[in-house]
Amino acid sequence: MKTLPFAGRLLGCLLLIAGLASPAQADEPTGEIVEVKGPFFKITLAEPAALKVGAQGEIQTDDRTIPFLITSASDAYLVGRANGYEAQVGQKVRFAEPPIDFTRWVGKPLEVILSTGRQLDGVVLKEVATDEAGLPKALQVEMPDSGQSARLSLSTIAKISHAGETILEAANDPAADAAERNGDDKRPARRMSAKEEKQARWLELAKSNKISPWPAFTDEDREADIENEKKIAAELKKQIPNLALHETKYFLLFSTASENDLELISRYLDAMHVFVSKLYRVVPMKVFKGKLPVYIFSQKEEFLLHEQTVANNDATGFGGMCHWDKNRAYYTCYILKNPADFAHLLVNQTSFAELWAYKSHHNVPVWFRQGLADYIAMEVVPASQRTQKSRQEGIEAMQKSGSLNGLLDRSDRQDGDYGNSSLLVEYLIRQDNIKFVELLDLMKAGMKFDEAIQKSYGQTKEELITAFGRSIGFPDLRP
Repeated sequence: MKTLPFAGRLLGCLLLIAGLASPAQADEPTGEIVEVKGPFFKITLAEPAALKVGAQGEIQTDDRTIPFLITSASDAYLVGRANGYEAQVGQKVRFAEPPIDFTRWVGKPLEVILSTGRQLDGVVLKEVATDEAGLPKALQVEMPDSGQSARLSLSTIAKISHAGETILEAANDPAADAAERNGDDKRPARRMSAKEEKQARWLELAKSNKISPWPAFTDEDREADIENEKKIAAELKKQIPNLALHETKYFLLFSTASENDLELISRYLDAMHVFVSKLYRVVPMKVFKGKLPVYIFSQKEEFLLHEQTVANNDATGFGGMCHWDKNRAYYTCYILKNPADFAHLLVNQTSFAELWAYKSHHNVPVWFRQGLADYIAMEVVPASQRTQKSRQEGIEAMQKSGSLNGLLDRSDRQDGDYGNSSLLVEYLIRQDNIKFVELLDLMKAGMKFDEAIQKSYGQTKEELITAFGRSIGFPDLRP
């Protein structure tokens, strides 16, 4: 009987599991209007989405849809404006239309008002800069008097118009903002948003526990980090000459595998990253400093050589290893014969790096990170039965002992731990995803699990285990 090459078997696995598309491809972003001020309205999103100034959306009414434009955007909320229509609190909105096509005005004079209140008349649009998602982020213009070039970030612009036609108008009042900066404004200082207050509390907690949060990375930081990873791989290529780069939207794959294999593998990795970003309620590409390096070897011997010579690590008996310290994380593995199991291992282990890169490098309890990794792999690679098998082993262990065998209080591994950890993590997520993220945030700020579960879910550890036990048919489950 003929054996399909790995790429063919993995493609068959992908075709068999339509479920892979569900975590990887988010629905159209939706939200709700929560506040209306004159022609402007504030929107909160149902799920995090990378929407920026210039994105277009629709207000959904009973009998029609009203188009509107995003005029201001922050992590906490969006501000929109619909010409000739007064929005109402509680109305639902969706975003399916493309952002403003500023290229229509290239070569034409524009009137621009900056958020500082400064007015620029007759600037000529020369070029439109976009981000990785293809959304406009800045305008390159020529000043009318001097002929000098200037770059105007859309986040600093209050209004753009051409020949009396408004192209973009932000919700802020430039004159009032300028007066506030100059000390002439008598209004009360702007209060922090709920999200800003939450972040300030988190930073204070992290500081009290001597935890250093990740800094805010710039685009330049990310580009420098990516270049540094490529230099590291270039040194390894001297030992493994056929090592080649396959770059995806979120990952740097350094591999000796075929291009076909890598195309398919990258689908799993990108699906995992989008799924985790949605789970953590962050915008994709905002987890890593740059892109996560993943070393994928076609031969086991290449993997063992890398681990021995580069990581100074004996990886005998392992299919992959996730490495991290205070500054860097990367994953190494070799291709297993079973495509579904290899994809499960790949997603499981790289999710550890996602967790490492989230908010701070402070580690969470072993059972929590192992359970979370298994849950993520189960959701992204439903064709693999590895998580289901480990869960069955966990249930059998609970049946024998009537308990979790102290799972939440130890760092060693016993039979059934992987399965029980993933069952418990999934229970927490399905109870309340927002509370789950709060629990994770508290632990990433250095809070112990016992205190964090009480603060986030309002339960003691013992109450959690009892409720969890009832949910899986063990009403008398002990810690």
